[in-house]
Amino acid sequence: MKRRIVPPLCIVMVASVIAIQTARNPGPARSPGEGAGPAKATSIPCPDATRALLDGLDVGQDLGGYRVTYVRCTKPEVIEVELDKGGTSLLLLVAEPGAVPHTSPKQTTKHHLFYNRRGAQDGPPTNEEIFELLGLLAKRVEAAEQR
Repeated sequence: MKRRIVPPLCIVMVASVIAIQTARNPGPARSPGEGAGPAKATSIPCPDATRALLDGLDVGQDLGGYRVTYVRCTKPEVIEVELDKGGTSLLLLVAEPGAVPHTSPKQTTKHHLFYNRRGAQDGPPTNEEIFELLGLLAKRVEAAEQR
């Protein structure tokens, strides 16, 4: 009788250990560009007025030497633009005032611009590159605001 109980009991014990380890360490977090992670699930269709803020900038185009890899909205008043250059990515955001609970490093007349570095803090892009990219994006947003 004991021999019949031991194999199923071992299976249950191994499965329990695996479940506990998985719960403690679910694996690496996915960046918005990887698979169907939570970040992609939160995007919504961009309203035309929000999309127009980019003044024609779209996926595959260039902004300051960086290629646009995706454009999406997380809220109707927030548009994200991910840029890539040689495997280094940077996320730029354009938002209505108050839509993002942080102080923006760049503003236009009607919008705030933010960035989210995707790599190490001391790695590329440099702060100078980031602020140059924010400036280029701000020029597009200001042009759209004038219309």
